[in-house]
Amino acid sequence: MTAPSEPSEIALSRLDTLIAAGYAVQRRHTKVATALSLHHPSRRRKRGAPPSLLLYEDGLVATYPQPRQGRLRFAPDSIVDFRAFLDRVPAPTAWEKMAPTVSKIAVFGTIASVAGVTLWSIYDGQVAVTAFVVHLILFATPFIGIRLFLR
Repeated sequence: MTAPSEPSEIALSRLDTLIAAGYAVQRRHTKVATALSLHHPSRRRKRGAPPSLLLYEDGLVATYPQPRQGRLRFAPDSIVDFRAFLDRVPAPTAWEKMAPTVSKIAVFGTIASVAGVTLWSIYDGQVAVTAFVVHLILFATPFIGIRLFLR
């Protein structure tokens, strides 16, 4: 059994640089076991949204899947090309940075509100409210699951 290899110093430096440029590491697994998947929150299509990236453990950075724009690859020794690419990446706005957190707070707040109303109506003996809220929960559960876990 072989030990997992350590990321190179170039890969760690590039990861820091990409995070500073607004990219975030995706928790979803990629089909490439030795690479991190990075995604930029900017959705500004007029200027062109920044591509998603794969950062390999040797420091290679590659775009994926960008069939219309062409795929870019930045070797560990191509510092000038990598810097030129980062200069073209727009800085994410405040809303783009906090949108995932706000949406999760909204979903969990809604769940907590519905659960609170349900418990209160059960405690207070209001059968009609309880039935309405239970139906609301049963209707909303698939949408909440899709929003939270299939993102």
